[in-house]
Amino acid sequence: MAGPELSVYQEVARDALLENDRYGLFDEMGVGKTPPAIAAACKTGERVLVTAPAYLLENWYREIRRWAPNSPICLANGERKDRQRQLESSKAQFILTPYHSWHSYPVLLKRRYGVHIFDEAHRLRGRNSKWTNAVYQLQNVGNRNRDTRFWFLTGTPIVRDGGDIYPFLHMMDREIFRSYWNFVNRWCETTVTPWSTEVGDVLDPEEFWPMILTWAMRRRQAEIPELADLEVVEFDHIVDLPPSVLQTMRTLKKQYVLAHPDMDGEQIFDSIGAVIHRLRVMTTLCPTQAKPKLEVLKELVGEELATERVVIYCWYRETVDAVRDICEKMKRPVSVITGDVRAAARVAAVDAYDANPRSIVIGTIAAMKEGLNLQAGHNCVFLEEAELPAENEQAIGRLKRRGQPHPVNVHRILAGKTIDTITHRNVNKRADSVRKAMLEYVYTP
Repeated sequence: MAGPELSVYQEVARDALLENDRYGLFDEMGVGKTPPAIAAACKTGERVLVTAPAYLLENWYREIRRWAPNSPICLANGERKDRQRQLESSKAQFILTPYHSWHSYPVLLKRRYGVHIFDEAHRLRGRNSKWTNAVYQLQNVGNRNRDTRFWFLTGTPIVRDGGDIYPFLHMMDREIFRSYWNFVNRWCETTVTPWSTEVGDVLDPEEFWPMILTWAMRRRQAEIPELADLEVVEFDHIVDLPPSVLQTMRTLKKQYVLAHPDMDGEQIFDSIGAVIHRLRVMTTLCPTQAKPKLEVLKELVGEELATERVVIYCWYRETVDAVRDICEKMKRPVSVITGDVRAAARVAAVDAYDANPRSIVIGTIAAMKEGLNLQAGHNCVFLEEAELPAENEQAIGRLKRRGQPHPVNVHRILAGKTIDTITHRNVNKRADSVRKAMLEYVYTP
């Protein structure tokens, strides 16, 4: 039994992968990078090693079953000994393994794979990270077999600054991209401080992206006819915190001590990082009975969106727990996805979300920004934002993707005159820089 047919734009991606031994598929989130990668891998007839975050392996298993139903699959996950045994002995065409399988790295060197696919490859953007250096060594082995292919899939090759993309280019061509600092000095703004040299925005995107697209493909949803109608409608809900909380926040920033009349005692913090964490949490979970952000959330979920599916994004786990209690009291089906939720439970949560038109999924952005298909609904609420715009965009991309028939409504609940609004302003500023670097030049087939 053959799998479904690829769309025309997916065929373009498949062919580009087949034509290049080293290639990056950097299409915008929601475009669909997995099907063309599977189709291209099947065309090679080689054994394929797919490396992805552990909680995405179940998705890969399902997608391979759908697009290549006759291909044998081995899911090399679980305990280290089990992974090692499976990597050593499996004869399946597709071997699926998580990034943390690099603990079994010597095993990966012993067996030859014709194709290496790295999903969510922005995890390799750290040029000195253990994972990235492991891929370099895998490539050293692959270079002895010139037909070994390395394909990198990510919708966010630039997360912080232009230097993020250097490891990919170094993997594509080590002769041209042999020095990180030569690359950033040529293509990025740099600022020398007493402590380090900071890498900033891309200097000339109009030259930068044509150069990058020698080794990669980048397409936006708006450039693809089947996806061009997908829209995002944004709503910002600004709330005022009680004066006593605002005064407590000001004191905390100066003295690193949290003390409020409604608290049983003081909390003392030893670093600015801990203070910022607590200030952000306080915008949602005030040390008072009045919690304005949660009240707005109750109105949204309980009235305006009472009959529709809703995805609620938080940054902190303690916020997730508070939101779950609120939603459960509304007698609506609730699922929670955080970092400690296993892959099978994530799949069950998405299935429950798909099955009930009034269901709610609550989770942390870090746990939900990758690998979930939530386009059965079109409403999401950010109670707290990530500081990196790429992570917020990935979260929205769980709903704004192929198969979404409605505009995606994005509600942000912000506490005015607090770190909430400062974070939101900084996120927008950084997002503008990333868009300038990545989206002024777009591949057009």
